[in-house]
Amino acid sequence: MFELAHTDQLTNVPNRRALFAKFNQLQSNHEEFSCIVSLIDLDHFKRFNDSFGHDFGDQVLVTFAKHVKDSIDDTCYFARLGGEEFCLIQINIKDTFCFANTEKLLQTTKTIKLMTPDNSNIGMSFSAGVAVYGKDGISLDELLNNADKALYIAKENGRSRVVKFEGV
Repeated sequence: MFELAHTDQLTNVPNRRALFAKFNQLQSNHEEFSCIVSLIDLDHFKRFNDSFGHDFGDQVLVTFAKHVKDSIDDTCYFARLGGEEFCLIQINIKDTFCFANTEKLLQTTKTIKLMTPDNSNIGMSFSAGVAVYGKDGISLDELLNNADKALYIAKENGRSRVVKFEGV
């Protein structure tokens, strides 16, 4: 029952509930806790569903989640928040390295080619907003809110990019 309540059924990654529980656990168990929160949103996801159907959209989500799981190590925690929105928490490593990790993930995601139902190849990308623990907030709600503001800027400026939150 616990696993069902904490796992996204489609992608088999932790869900929003699990993300908040893990963040609280990490925060309370580490005196020198630090992290970077990346809010990731797949670009033009509605187009996948509208053009090729929801089964194909589900395939896109599953493929992306598997790619991220295969690309991260144990200093990261990855979860699906809902829809085409995911969160990557990178724990206790330098801000610049975390940002570079998210950038690298974007570049490798762009190399994925999916076979559509009409037998054509289509690529995927994402936009991400990044918030730094301590600087941009200390609760996960604050960090996600500020990462969302940076994500909005990434989307406004052409998508397929990673943007750091720069404050208000």
